[in-house]
Amino acid sequence: GIGLPEDLPEETKKKLFTEQTGKKSIEEDRETVFESNIGSFGLALIGNTVLLFGIIFLWQFVQQLGFPVFSFLFGVLSVAIILFFARILRARIAHMSFMFDLVGQSLLYFFILRLHFFSENPMIPWKGLSILLLLGVIGNQVYNSIKKESQIYAGIALAMTIVTGYVSDTIFFMLSAAILTAAGAVFFFFRYGWKTTLITSIFLSYSMFVIWMLKNPALLNADSFKLH
Repeated sequence: GIGLPEDLPEETKKKLFTEQTGKKSIEEDRETVFESNIGSFGLALIGNTVLLFGIIFLWQFVQQLGFPVFSFLFGVLSVAIILFFARILRARIAHMSFMFDLVGQSLLYFFILRLHFFSENPMIPWKGLSILLLLGVIGNQVYNSIKKESQIYAGIALAMTIVTGYVSDTIFFMLSAAILTAAGAVFFFFRYGWKTTLITSIFLSYSMFVIWMLKNPALLNADSFKLH
């Protein structure tokens, strides 16, 4: 529309187009948006990863000092602040809100897990209560995955289910977790077509069965299958 010669190189055409119209070409606009998205999402991902491990490190440090109550309060306060920022940023910076929410939910699961499991002096001495609380966090992840139609939330929920089944160290719950994971993945596949979640759940479920067999050496003994 501005009468540029046809035999000019593409880079020269873009430069002349910008100089004469004061606008960027469509290709340049797309490149700028793409680079901007990579920068914003990349920095947000790195920052939230550092935040996640930083809070876990500080929590572990306070725990090792012999202040379990303070470490618990620190964990609760950290999760509350992160989820608060996730909520207020929802309308302004959606991707930051999303990542803050993932970090907050992951920390919540981790702190509840450590209230009983992997602790010399657990604050919750009852395994059943701890598992029930963990299932509550998983249920919230499933709710978020359906409400927001997010495959990431669904994948995290299935992974949390497998981890909960493993740390429970009970055959019934381990097998139940594997079945629930497989059933949940099939549900998400038929409702939303999430193939990645389905493939991941297959791997996680088979891993759980392998762990279950390794925890029961009698199942690996060929003599145990002989009829007497």
